[in-house]
Amino acid sequence: ERIEERGIKKGIEQGMERGIEKGIEQGIEEGQEKERIKNINNFIRNIDKYYSKYLYHRTFTHNDLDMRNIFVNENDIFIYDWELACFQNPEHDLIEFIIGIMHDYSDDDIKHIIRYYKENLLKRINLKIDDEEYKNILIFNIYEFIVNKLSLLRLAGKNVINTNELIRNTNKLLDILGDKIYE
Repeated sequence: ERIEERGIKKGIEQGMERGIEKGIEQGIEEGQEKERIKNINNFIRNIDKYYSKYLYHRTFTHNDLDMRNIFVNENDIFIYDWELACFQNPEHDLIEFIIGIMHDYSDDDIKHIIRYYKENLLKRINLKIDDEEYKNILIFNIYEFIVNKLSLLRLAGKNVINTNELIRNTNKLLDILGDKIYE
């Protein structure tokens, strides 16, 4: 890398870290924020390594799957607003959906949704992933949501979406699953 590119990359990382620190502190129990922010900063610094680690597990995804983009009637479910669709691991859509709805559900309900999704997804794509690896994939996607979506929503000042609620839900989901991607 050229010196200028390293400097720009470092400046972007530092700016993201400061923005994320300010946002993620909401909804965290006192004393947890330093450890959580440290884990997020570690994720940012190692994001390329984590992306390449989970390349084997990618598919076409919606990439903005929340209730604003879902219509349900008596017989059907319609998912629309596909302009952000891309190839990534399918747990991204699960994580984004759960973060958007989890304030209406208990921790046990959320665990059940995750278990159900995992069992059915892996059966359909004929892939075996142990529980620890799957947990790492989920945590990876939570951190990716924090870095890409929450930081963008906070910077954009989106009033359409309750960003504070998403931050609280994100922290709650990390509390349920754990903070750290284990090597």
